[in-house]
Amino acid sequence: MSKITVLVPVYNAPKVVDFLLKSLRENTNRSLVDQIIIGNDNSDTTTTTLIDDLIEGDELFQHIKREKNLGFLGNVNDIFRRATGEIVVLLNSDTILPAKWAERVAAAFESDPTIGLACPLTTNATNLVLKPAPGQHWSDVDRIISTIEPVYPNCAPVVGFFLCIRTAFFNDADLLDPIYGNGYWEDTDLHFRSLKKGYRNIVIDNLFVFHSNHSPSFSIENDLKLINDTNEKIFSKRWCKQYKSMVMTQDKLGVMSRHATPSTVQTRYTYTRELEVLFVLPAVHANSGGISVVMNFVDELNQRGIAAAVYSYGHCDNLYVHTQLQNVPFMDKQDVLNQISKVRYVFATSHDSHEYAKAFANHYGAKFCCFVQGPEAAFAKGRHAVSISRQYKDYDINVAVSGYLARYLQAFEANTIQIPLGPSKFAFYASERTKRNPKALAACVRIDDLKGTGRLMANLVMAERAGFEIHLFGESNGWDIFKKAKSHGNLTSAQLAKLFSQVGYYLDCSHMEGLGLLPLEAAFSGCIPIIAQELGLEGIVTNGENVIVLPSEFPGTNFYRKLLSDHNEAIRENGVKIRDKISLESAVSSFIQQISLVRRTEQPIVLIPAQDQHLPSLVEERDYYRSQLETIYKSKSWLLTKPVRFAGRVVRKLRQVL
Repeated sequence: MSKITVLVPVYNAPKVVDFLLKSLRENTNRSLVDQIIIGNDNSDTTTTTLIDDLIEGDELFQHIKREKNLGFLGNVNDIFRRATGEIVVLLNSDTILPAKWAERVAAAFESDPTIGLACPLTTNATNLVLKPAPGQHWSDVDRIISTIEPVYPNCAPVVGFFLCIRTAFFNDADLLDPIYGNGYWEDTDLHFRSLKKGYRNIVIDNLFVFHSNHSPSFSIENDLKLINDTNEKIFSKRWCKQYKSMVMTQDKLGVMSRHATPSTVQTRYTYTRELEVLFVLPAVHANSGGISVVMNFVDELNQRGIAAAVYSYGHCDNLYVHTQLQNVPFMDKQDVLNQISKVRYVFATSHDSHEYAKAFANHYGAKFCCFVQGPEAAFAKGRHAVSISRQYKDYDINVAVSGYLARYLQAFEANTIQIPLGPSKFAFYASERTKRNPKALAACVRIDDLKGTGRLMANLVMAERAGFEIHLFGESNGWDIFKKAKSHGNLTSAQLAKLFSQVGYYLDCSHMEGLGLLPLEAAFSGCIPIIAQELGLEGIVTNGENVIVLPSEFPGTNFYRKLLSDHNEAIRENGVKIRDKISLESAVSSFIQQISLVRRTEQPIVLIPAQDQHLPSLVEERDYYRSQLETIYKSKSWLLTKPVRFAGRVVRKLRQVL
């Protein structure tokens, strides 16, 4: 078989790079791959150190460290010239690869010598999307479609997230045209250049990879649209006619029709499997710290080979799930019972989820546990304090995410273990490449009494009068006292990390925090947290050393003026060092060790129909409008009005000439 060279252009974003390189290291057949070239385009120290640590002593990897940033296309073209394999696989840094990916790439190119380019199916890539069914991790989808005989249909068009290239066919000076600058449309341009040369571009329809489809390398400002619009104009001048012809002729859902349920992009099959851990959540949606912690925790467990899943009995935000996470929660208990044959641990995550988790634990004979992120007995003015205190003693294990919560649980004589939870140290970190404004202060606005919003607003007035530039995120609309403030709305974790890397301070007035994730995310990023009280941060932070605790509820304008005049660099530097004590990665390692979780083993796959009747429609907005346009183009009225449209275009051109 042909040898494969893997190319990985990298610029910062160490968390996604961590996932990708670990998957390459563990899932690559080294007899098929001659080298993996990492083009490090002058990334920051955290990213560069991570890469060095991951590939140390592994001769398959080559780490090219640039002293000058070439930009995405310059980086790709340079490492493509270094490739020695007959096939090149160009990877976005935000992809994750499954086991036996190289075998399937090589087999696809061996099937037809005229194949020039190829792409697999994925979670996010417009025309190559296949969504996991409820309860599935993205790797489950790959296990399913890997059992189905491939047909290698034509791709319309290829997408650059995982682009396979027969190197002999592309000996131009540059693989990707530098005219496209920072990227976008350059892969579609390559698609049509390949077709023009007479080659086939195909879909490897028995391979599925994860693609998160968001670039942490860009700022929180909306610069992606400008880049996309500029490059689309360049592309249209070259290939407009061919592109329109392709769009008009491609089938509805295209190559996914064999794998997806009708009128959706949801995979039509699933299979029975065993789980180490099942978490039960009341809902799954963005902008909830507790929910995000559990979902990211499950992603990290699965990445380490621990079979974990989530069941949600409430609302599920499919957009959040399918664009930011690697796993889709179960949304119907019957799906869990149909697809899961064994569970070792079932975790409730709140007072409301107790009975649901208990039912699953009883059904599977699993250990009944609780993942505790807050002092719930004190929530809702203590209305459920008695029942919650009894529940703690019912659990086989209570997992506390902080020392503060461990002491809280021990006060109820509950069986407790503690894990050193914090933000991901690779998602939130202080980058020396980011320009920070020490006179900028960020705050998260949340309409919840426990978040201390009223006190926060009063303090922000003082900070603004003292001369701070205010940045708001979260539910930041409708607060008329901040007409000069920059409002960013709800932010993804990547966007939040960017914001914390650009401002000097973060103000938080929350009450009853079991941990205090946002202040920690700020500290990890080199942004000094100003907090009302320590609570969940007790034992993690020290006032004046790595955080600033408000001296009173309303410290006055002079307090904030003093912050502006003081440099506080020691506090900033010490805040970053908290990453050495706690993090998502450390917490997952501790969790696995303390409850003795076991890596999954390969099991025979017997396909069963996915229970799509339990799932809300997963037709994405773009697919909906595409189907509507298709209906219009095939309608009789469209055909009858063709002369009118033609006459209108002629009149417009005549007016331009005259």
